[in-house]
Amino acid sequence: MTDTASSGYDEYHDPKYAYVPGGAYPTLEAKTPDDYLASALRAERYIASRQREDADGLHWTPDEEGDNVCLTLYAGSAGLAFLYSQLARITGNDDYRDIAIRAARHVAAHWKDIVGVHTHVFTHDTSTMPSYEVAEVGAAAEVLLDLGERYDVPDLVETAKTIGHWYADTAQRDEHGAYWTGTTPLTFDGGVILYLIRLARSVHEEWLDTLLRDAAEWFLAQGDPAGEDGLKFNGYKTFRTYETLNFAYGTSGSGYLLTLLYDALGDERYLEAAKACERYLATQFIPQEKGALLPYLLNGDEPTFYYLGHCHGPAGTSKFYYRLYEETGDERYLKVIEDMVDGLESWGAPEHMSKGLWNTPNQCCGVAGLAQFFIGLYAADVNGHRARWKKLAERTAAVLLGWEYRRQDGSSDWPVAWRRVCPKDIGPRIGLIDGTAGVAAVLLQLYTLEHGEYEWPRFVNDPFPARAVTTFKE
Repeated sequence: MTDTASSGYDEYHDPKYAYVPGGAYPTLEAKTPDDYLASALRAERYIASRQREDADGLHWTPDEEGDNVCLTLYAGSAGLAFLYSQLARITGNDDYRDIAIRAARHVAAHWKDIVGVHTHVFTHDTSTMPSYEVAEVGAAAEVLLDLGERYDVPDLVETAKTIGHWYADTAQRDEHGAYWTGTTPLTFDGGVILYLIRLARSVHEEWLDTLLRDAAEWFLAQGDPAGEDGLKFNGYKTFRTYETLNFAYGTSGSGYLLTLLYDALGDERYLEAAKACERYLATQFIPQEKGALLPYLLNGDEPTFYYLGHCHGPAGTSKFYYRLYEETGDERYLKVIEDMVDGLESWGAPEHMSKGLWNTPNQCCGVAGLAQFFIGLYAADVNGHRARWKKLAERTAAVLLGWEYRRQDGSSDWPVAWRRVCPKDIGPRIGLIDGTAGVAAVLLQLYTLEHGEYEWPRFVNDPFPARAVTTFKE
């Protein structure tokens, strides 16, 4: 996939899109809930400009010129199919539903193309990293399963099962169990297991149960004792000297997966291991002006800093703590979530940039991910502080509306410095996690929340409620 963010786009060189440490994001408050919907529909028009069709269905090109195809949930057609299914549900426009199904069928026809096509550029050198595309297949398959069940499209469900069999056929084995890349993060083998858990919720067959148990045993064996009664899962340990703590690569994401394995398999060892992960993380929090945060890296070459978004920050890590609360009923885990929110506000989020919250409005490491997080806290009524989560969601939405790049043709995108260590390299991305589709998804949720009819399907890596228990207007 061509990296458009590195090629430079003159129209995005407006100073308002520049990264200024401590600087304020441009903001624009919605006057009515319809402003959120209107902005999301402008995003759809921009995404539609990248749409292509062939004999197998619809897909999108990730770059403005060219015919490259991306199929993933993160940046390509699987994520866009999910967005269009939600556009159909919220607007009642069946054309969006048809686009979603045709895009899903294109992914179903070409899912093997995901393997071996690198669609990410990480902050650090990736030359020694194992292949993460094996987990991207599962993420795309989750969309196929969701749409297949939602719209009663049996061929999509069958492809999702086929992908499960593919995982069974390609698994490697050692004395501990089954694995694929040999490393634990949710972007690697942890992500494969996430999909197996999701598939097992719909498909009850012996081969899948055996594969899931074997993969779970291998995963559990990768944990390392840490401190007094702690356990850590360093996703970088096979190819880096430093350690990560947060959701995408670190102990919090692994702990989250362990809670799901406990729920799926009923084996107390997984819940006890998750609790041990939390005991280790509790020793790593660093107090802020208010609250506390986990650092991005331990043993790194650069000074400590804090991602504030989803991949390596509170928006992701809080998922682990919410799952622990769900399984145990222990409200001290909810207190940790609130401490992390206090910590990110201490750095000026969501209205101000920092090293850790750059000029990136997307869901992965940016402002849209914070909005998704605050909406989740609202839907769950965490700590009974719904008014706080409502206000934070609205404040974050004002940043997203202020960042919108409105084009003369009536479409909009959200410029992003996706390689955040290169904040001057700004360009358009359209994906659900890396770009404009993710912003549109958040705006659609805000629109439904304001109308008191909140419903939003959650992927297996997201534990927050799919419906709000009361309206967003309170």
